[in-house]
Amino acid sequence: MQNSQQNSQWNAQRDPRRNPQRNSPNGPTLIVSVQRACRLLAALERRGGQATAKQLARDTQIPLPTTYHLLRTLLQEGMLLNAFGHYMQPPAAPELPTCVPASEKSAPEDWLERISRHLSATTYAALYRDGEVEVFARSRNTPEALTATPVLFGSAAHAHAAGQCLLARLTDAQRRDHFRRHPVFPLTPYTVPDTGTALRRLSEITPFQPVVEVQEFAMGYASAAVPISVGGAFAAISLCVPANRAHQLRSLTAQLNDRAEAALRAGSLRGDA
Repeated sequence: MQNSQQNSQWNAQRDPRRNPQRNSPNGPTLIVSVQRACRLLAALERRGGQATAKQLARDTQIPLPTTYHLLRTLLQEGMLLNAFGHYMQPPAAPELPTCVPASEKSAPEDWLERISRHLSATTYAALYRDGEVEVFARSRNTPEALTATPVLFGSAAHAHAAGQCLLARLTDAQRRDHFRRHPVFPLTPYTVPDTGTALRRLSEITPFQPVVEVQEFAMGYASAAVPISVGGAFAAISLCVPANRAHQLRSLTAQLNDRAEAALRAGSLRGDA
C-alpha cells in the first residue's frame, strides 16, 4: 500500500496536468504564479501602462481573485503602483543630478532629506518630461497618502502644487493636450471639478512663482512648490505638511525657494536631464 501511494505521488509530480509547476517531465520547473504575474505585466504594457484588475483579469483570462492576489504581490515588490484602483507601471527614474549639489549627485534624496529635516516637512522633486509629470525623488518621511500612489502625480497633476507649478509653465494648447490624456477629476472636495476650471486656474498662475494648495490632492495635507528650470526641462521642488500647518506655507515656501536658488547659484546644475 505504501509503495502504491508513493508511486501515485510520483506520477502526480511528473504529470504537468496534475502538477502545474512543471511544464514537462523533463523540462525546467515553471512556477505558475510567476508565469501569471508576467502575463499581467505584459497585459498592463499593452494597455499603455495603466489598467484595473478587472481589465487585466479579462485580458489574461486569469480568475479575478487570483489576479488581485498577484497584483498585491507585485505592489509589495515595487513592480506596480496603485492609484485609486488603477494599476500602473512605476515611472523610470530619470538621471537626477540635475537638481542637487554636485557633491550629492549620487544620492539626490539626501539633498531633499536635509531640506526636509530643516523645514520639518516632506520634500520631493518633480519634472515635466515627454508630456508627463513625474516625481523623481523624495525624502524618506513622505506620508503614506503620497508614497502609496506616486504615479498619481501624473494623472492628477491638476490637484497638487508640483503639478500645478509645472502645468502653469505650459502653453494653453499643451495644457489641453495634457488634460485630454489625463482628464481632470476631483480627489477631494477641494479639488477643481473639471477641465475648464483647471484651465482657468492655471492661466492665472504666474509661471515662475511658487504655488500652494491645501487638501486638493489629499485630505489632511497641504503642499507648495517652487519652479526651477533644468536645461530644457521644467522642474519643481515641492514640500508637503499636515493641513493644520497650512498657515506656515508662505514661510516654508520662501525657505524652500532660497534653498533651490542656492543650488542654482552654486553652478552644480546640469542641463542634460
